[in-house]
Amino acid sequence: MAKMKRQRNDVRSAASGAAASPRLLRIGVWAKQEDQWGRSQLAGVFRFSNLRGSCEIHLLQEHLGDGGATSLNDWRLDGLILCCELPAQERGAVIGLPCPSVLVNVPLTAVRGPVVAQFTMDDRALAREVADRFRSRGFPHFAFVGFHKPIPWNYAEKRQRHFADCLREHGLDCEVFDKLEPSNWDAMETQLCDWLRKLPKPCAIMVCNDRLGRRLLDACRLAGVKCPEQVSVVSVDNDIFLCETATPPLSSVQPDNEGAGYHAAEVLCEAIVSGHVPQSPLFFSYGVKEFVERASSQDYKGAARLVAAARGYIAAHACEGVRVPDVANALNVSVRLLQLRFSEVGGPGVREELERVRFERVREMLKNPRIPIGGIASACGFVSETNLRNRFHRLHGCTMREYRKRALAAADAGKT
Repeated sequence: MAKMKRQRNDVRSAASGAAASPRLLRIGVWAKQEDQWGRSQLAGVFRFSNLRGSCEIHLLQEHLGDGGATSLNDWRLDGLILCCELPAQERGAVIGLPCPSVLVNVPLTAVRGPVVAQFTMDDRALAREVADRFRSRGFPHFAFVGFHKPIPWNYAEKRQRHFADCLREHGLDCEVFDKLEPSNWDAMETQLCDWLRKLPKPCAIMVCNDRLGRRLLDACRLAGVKCPEQVSVVSVDNDIFLCETATPPLSSVQPDNEGAGYHAAEVLCEAIVSGHVPQSPLFFSYGVKEFVERASSQDYKGAARLVAAARGYIAAHACEGVRVPDVANALNVSVRLLQLRFSEVGGPGVREELERVRFERVREMLKNPRIPIGGIASACGFVSETNLRNRFHRLHGCTMREYRKRALAAADAGKT
């Protein structure tokens, strides 16, 4: 998980403060649940609540229609977390609440009450992650695709500027297409297709978010521009649905939104319990959690082609108990060559990729209370139940049964 960068030091650690709380704090949260980044931030808030047991979470948008500001005042909220800007029709019900708040990617002007902290995404770190990855693969040409959005929260413009700056440090130029308006896509599609045809190729393209990245891939097909053979495309947010149903599947940088949600709840609860709200807000930034590569940016001329095939085989067969030699045999290469290609591409090795897929399946099965824990080891390719139990505890710091209880509790909390 990406480490939060703290720019001021006015608040004590939340661990001791939350533990000393005499009652459950009532925390209201506003997040954009229809998008992956908003759901991830919410997951972080609920993870803090479940682990610390010091607060109860109220999702504001599920209740505002029942009474507006009067209803919110009746709730007697102790604190507020805003993870996105409020719609105009709901702003009056929230902006005047007197309780302290923490803002995540939201301007300080969003509330009138005291602000404990503001968390912002480190767009420079996101842009550098993409720029460095593209440069390492030797692309001669680079481009950025964004859209217009009113100041002050124009993350697309920030990412474009930082991406171009990171390239300029190495004497590289960046083409920019920033004429898109989300509400006027049809009128802009023809211009985007013309721009794609005229781009020098091969070209590495960063897109400001996954929704626009998917649109760009659609435009590539219409324009007759091959991806990833002629253009390599990477976007931001790692929205699983948008990325994996795109054609080709879309590579994306995943910001540490869940970590931001967790630490936002942590800082807010500590400030409430301690009774100390700083005179000026604390400022935090958070960066990249991981780079998730899919077909839109894979280098089919080099090592990534073999690695992509290996990852596909592992995704399909890891839970059948296959080992590294089995993966190599399926691809007709030696174990040594396979491991070498994984090291060239970077990221997890062959063995680590097998383990990652298996433990992902274990966690999925633990979230289903109908699946007996005793049958999970064999279903996920582990040599024995004891082997899985020991390794799971080392990885997660808890037993499988404890993990199931927490996962089910988190799922129930999300429904309330």
